[in-house]
Amino acid sequence: MPNHIHGILIVGADRSAENVGATLAVAQNNGAGARPERAGARPAPTVGEIVGAFKSLCIHDWLTYMKEKKIDAVGKFWQRNYYEHVIRNEYELNKIREYIKNNPLKWSLDRENPEKIGTDILEDEIFRHVRNNAEIK
Repeated sequence: MPNHIHGILIVGADRSAENVGATLAVAQNNGAGARPERAGARPAPTVGEIVGAFKSLCIHDWLTYMKEKKIDAVGKFWQRNYYEHVIRNEYELNKIREYIKNNPLKWSLDRENPEKIGTDILEDEIFRHVRNNAEIK
């Protein structure tokens, strides 16, 4: 899109509900009063850490490109935050994949387009569902 990107992160190989938030790092007690030590495994990165690393790598490469090409441009590369939504089932996943695939064709209807001329029914369905879930919590 001209002013934003869409993506789907699939975190972890085992997506069963019972393993959500579980890590391989286990605290061990070395005796009474001893400070617990972590096992050698590192917990999985958070969504924020993944997005932060992605943004950092992109801006690094962009600044390198600008320097090499002697481009004098000032401005923000990324917005301060990002929008996230946990996809909870196959139906949602398929709807969001369809939305991402067709989104560039519907730029004139996109909610991020300052010159929006209409409404994208699929986008409304996805974001209405997201808003309703947020209100329930």
